[in-house]
Amino acid sequence: MLRLAFTCEQPGPPPPSCPPPPPAAVALTLRERRLLKALRRLSLTVPATTRHDPLFLAIRHETCPNAGAEETARALVQLLSVALGRSLIMHRTTSATLSFDECWLMALLRAARREDALSLRIGIATRVPEPLHRLLGATIERLASHPKIDRLLARRA
Repeated sequence: MLRLAFTCEQPGPPPPSCPPPPPAAVALTLRERRLLKALRRLSLTVPATTRHDPLFLAIRHETCPNAGAEETARALVQLLSVALGRSLIMHRTTSATLSFDECWLMALLRAARREDALSLRIGIATRVPEPLHRLLGATIERLASHPKIDRLLARRA
């Protein structure tokens, strides 16, 4: 008769007591840092009262081809709050560390900028309900390739 014994203890040294480093190790280009700063600033100005209808705003924005970069970014922040079921966790504009939401959003924007549709779809699918995939992907692609995004990036906090 074969008898198996299972234990919860793992051989080796105990796990370190200090927490893992924050996701600040993500290397951002100057342009990406400026875009993140603009998105952080916009997330502070999005009123809590408009967080219930960003889906309508994003759909309206999707049908309006002449929307500016700031309107596109605002629609993205509002749409993400609906898609995630909560507000984005965004740090202060001067913070050097990145939250998980910020890292995820920057990865999506990088994929859209590289025109890597597969990475963008997979990144969205990991956290967003399926009915919002196409709308969120289109909004991210529009912001990443917006011709007037430099105006948004040039603004100071």
